[in-house]
Amino acid sequence: MYSYLIKTKKDNKMSVRRLLGGFVPLIALAWVFGVGNSSVVHAVDQVCDWTGAGGNNSFSTPANWSNCGSAAPGASDIVRFPDSLTTNTNLVNDLGVPLAGVLTVPNPANNSYAYLIDTISLTDGAYIDVETSAACDKPTKVTFQQINSSGAVTVNTEAVSGAAGGQTYNISGALSFKNRYGQGYNGAQSGSSASEIIVKSPFVYSAACQNAGGMGAAPNGPYDIFAAINYNGLTIEKGASVSLGATYSKPIVVGGGTGTQTPKIFYFGMWNNEGTETLPTNVLISGPVTLNSNLNISIGSRAVLRVTGSLTGTGKIEKATDATGTVIIESNANSSTSENGKIELPSLATVISDTQEGLITVVDNQRLSLQGERTDAYVAEGGVLTGTGLLTGRLYVEVGAVIAPGNSPGCITVGTLKISGEYEFELGGAASCSGYDEIIVTDGAAVGPIVLDAGSVLATSRYNRYTPTQSQTFMIIDNRTASAVSGTFNGLPEGATFEQNGVVFKISYVGGDGNDVVLTVQNVPAAPNTGVQILRSNPILIGGITIVGAALLLGFARAFAKSRR
Repeated sequence: MYSYLIKTKKDNKMSVRRLLGGFVPLIALAWVFGVGNSSVVHAVDQVCDWTGAGGNNSFSTPANWSNCGSAAPGASDIVRFPDSLTTNTNLVNDLGVPLAGVLTVPNPANNSYAYLIDTISLTDGAYIDVETSAACDKPTKVTFQQINSSGAVTVNTEAVSGAAGGQTYNISGALSFKNRYGQGYNGAQSGSSASEIIVKSPFVYSAACQNAGGMGAAPNGPYDIFAAINYNGLTIEKGASVSLGATYSKPIVVGGGTGTQTPKIFYFGMWNNEGTETLPTNVLISGPVTLNSNLNISIGSRAVLRVTGSLTGTGKIEKATDATGTVIIESNANSSTSENGKIELPSLATVISDTQEGLITVVDNQRLSLQGERTDAYVAEGGVLTGTGLLTGRLYVEVGAVIAPGNSPGCITVGTLKISGEYEFELGGAASCSGYDEIIVTDGAAVGPIVLDAGSVLATSRYNRYTPTQSQTFMIIDNRTASAVSGTFNGLPEGATFEQNGVVFKISYVGGDGNDVVLTVQNVPAAPNTGVQILRSNPILIGGITIVGAALLLGFARAFAKSRR
């Protein structure tokens, strides 16, 4: 056969290639079926299922795995963990090779138990993910003390548990986070690192879970969700959202991905320890921002965001329609479609006439008329709440916000009341609700149901040319609880007087049945002086005026006679 294949020197190379080409597949088949080798050959990129049947918790024990070729997982394999946990289970990864992925499956028991694994190494492009499911079951959880990779890694944070304090990421490439909410929470331990962070568009592992769940309780004040990770830049894909801290200087890229919604950065407002008052907060984005899509900023109460870094791209920065704080663009190099200056929400007039539980928020440049019923209302700076509706819970009027009861005028009923902004009181008649404004407070079980901050303002106006009478009273806050009013309007302590277009009012916070806020008329404008009284009391003046008048009439008569000639 050899002499047949190598006919001439010219055909030597070609014939050898043919010879080797014929033998290589045979050698490979012989190796697979064990010819000349007694060991079992390992299939690459297989999915190995953990069973724990080997009697220990070691990754390297073949009997702990199924569908793995009767061997332990090898390099570039994927490992999958079942949903059979009834308690947290510690596992030891002693494979010493990088894996291509970690899969968990939805857990019909919906418990929070997790596989606690010491460490894992992943290949470039590897993932930690959840298999798709028809039901909205919690994913089976895994947690690692360390996750290492020399390349890029994608982590579905719904598969990764925060048990044992979370994990330390040591990722040389990009670290991508995804979940059904498109939120960047990650459970990273301090000391984690990656070249960059990518927050992926929302991933739906089950249609039933698309809108289920959420991030949990919001932190108090700006919160950097990536504070534990050392990285160089951030990408926020469409539909994704992140929370940033008070100062952020790294490059930001927005857009891309599979989502349809505008990427979002949100800042939480800061409240005092009692949770009764918001506090001023300043936040800053000073790094470059590339706007490959629009960017939505949701900012909490009394927080002011300044964007000072360069802005490039075809997108623009928008303020969320439910944002209660302030966004100001002061870019040092702006070639985007966003203009420098304060971002104003469009003027909006809204009417709520139905009955539901829940909070309503009145934002900057919005005038909301409550004719129906809700639980609570928060009126942010620049917002105005009107109407004759009912709040069964709390009404909080922020600094720079306005409560204007009724529909000129009227009464609004609330459970509890706190005013840090302005009470716009209208007076046009003698009867409450139909003639003048009133806030009715009803929650007798609450502690301190009425609070007037030191900076709260009472602004009064009259309409329909209405002029009250001496000693007339107007109950502007009807306190139907047994508690006293806490605080006073700015500059108006108990018994203080003030003038409104000629009418002097006296204010009391212990009026009515002892704890209502009441205005009492002290005096009204005198009738306009026509001069009649002066003439009556001065006959000489009357005589003088008569003589002057006669002389003027005589002059007019002579002039008229001349004109007739």
